[in-house]
Amino acid sequence: MENLIMSQRRTPGTHTESLASRRLSAQKRQEQRSLGQIQDCFSDWNVNRFSEDLGEDLIVQIYDDGRSTGLSFYFQVKSVQDIEAYVLRRSPATISYREIEVKDLLHWIDSTPPVIVMLWDVNRHTGVWQDVPSIVKALDKRSPGWRRRKRGKVSVEFPRAHTTDEAGRSALRKTVAHIALPQIAAGRKLKLKPTFLFKNTPEGKVVADAFRRALDEGGAVTIDAEYIKSVRFSDWWERAHGSATVSSITISSVPSQERVRFGFRAVSPTHTETVYLEMRRLKAGRKQSTFTTADSMQPLDARLTISFPKERRVTFSFSFEIKPAPNVAVALSLTRFALAIHATSEVFVILPGGVQLGPVGLPAGNLEPDQITLRSWEALLQRLSFVQARISRFGTFDLSKGIHERELPEIGKLFSACTGTPWDTVLDFEFDLADDAPIIEYQPGAGPVSIEIDPFGDAHLLNVTIPLGHATIEFLSSESFVESYNKSVRNGRRSIHLDDAAVRICFRDWNPPRQGPEPPLLAEKLISGGSI
Repeated sequence: MENLIMSQRRTPGTHTESLASRRLSAQKRQEQRSLGQIQDCFSDWNVNRFSEDLGEDLIVQIYDDGRSTGLSFYFQVKSVQDIEAYVLRRSPATISYREIEVKDLLHWIDSTPPVIVMLWDVNRHTGVWQDVPSIVKALDKRSPGWRRRKRGKVSVEFPRAHTTDEAGRSALRKTVAHIALPQIAAGRKLKLKPTFLFKNTPEGKVVADAFRRALDEGGAVTIDAEYIKSVRFSDWWERAHGSATVSSITISSVPSQERVRFGFRAVSPTHTETVYLEMRRLKAGRKQSTFTTADSMQPLDARLTISFPKERRVTFSFSFEIKPAPNVAVALSLTRFALAIHATSEVFVILPGGVQLGPVGLPAGNLEPDQITLRSWEALLQRLSFVQARISRFGTFDLSKGIHERELPEIGKLFSACTGTPWDTVLDFEFDLADDAPIIEYQPGAGPVSIEIDPFGDAHLLNVTIPLGHATIEFLSSESFVESYNKSVRNGRRSIHLDDAAVRICFRDWNPPRQGPEPPLLAEKLISGGSI
């Protein structure tokens, strides 16, 4: 009995190792069955096993009706007995598998051909798949630190839509083609040849008209599947992706950011004025191109449409709205341009290279503001133009925010200084009197009383500061000034204050110009409220 008992003893651990060995063999046999089933499922493609386990299980070459597409990929297979057990409760459209090692994913990231992870149900003979680039992108979003767990495992999510039926295999082919696109498209152009069939119905006619208009004039139009007869792509693209099912096609002209310089010339009975604008192409078709100054710092909001009809006669239309100009010269040119259009209602276009088109008539009432306001602006800008030439060493007037009515007195002051003419104005004065200030003996009609101030101070206009230097101030009502002065001296006051004193100021450091532009003839009314 003892011998019998002893004969039944085994070395410690032998029984456990035998069970593990049998379990491993069962799992191995399941994996082998899965690989065979996958080969059967993808029998239209060339699927081969590796003789050794090098990290990938199968290499697949994609074929289309017996013709090689040039695409290939690796299958890494994970075999399970019940794929439904891995469906996420919170997301029934997703299957999650938690046994993917981090080191394997890091190995597959840069693989060429790409690696596709397949979760295969050995009992149902079906599976779901996901490409490694998509797996990595999802992990980076869901768990940014996953790469540091090199000895750990991660959970990979598979869309249930990524099946292994005919639709799923077609989607897999397109996925592999998309991953390989940078390689297969290198040095090639993708061509698209759609064929449309518009129904002879009111709806079909509307779509057909929109389609023709987009082709002729530019712009965009979307054609739905019901009007698409067929779509052919370049041979190399179709070889990789297969036939495409298109739900809609949008045709549009791509706006250009490149600027083109156009000239616009208005010719009136009295003068001709030309302005130049940098415009970008908004849209272009077979018969018409449209350009705009939108989204730019141009002084005009302008839109130009040039048409090229069958008879090759070039026509165009033009509309615009004046905006604040950057400087005086541009503002004056724009104002005169608008005045010329008011007088003629016609404009010519000068194309790059100097070719002139036109004239074209503008719609009645197209131009604002009216001529009276424009004449006032022109007179004011003439003054500023003259002043700018004399004070250029101090800076350039900034008109980007317009000219406001409160700035008109400063413009008058500077214009008087630059032309050497007296500036009549009304000022408030306050003087400090010396202790020995004398009484002024003044006889009515004796002439004006004046004072000298040096420096008079600075003029601040349109972001430029101009020192005015030495000035002589004449009191136009000298008797009132002398009376106030003498009264203060007799009463022992040490200051004198005058409100609304009418004076004439002569700026002594601004000699009249001996050459250059002559002072312009000015309109009586320069501006009436608001700003320009």
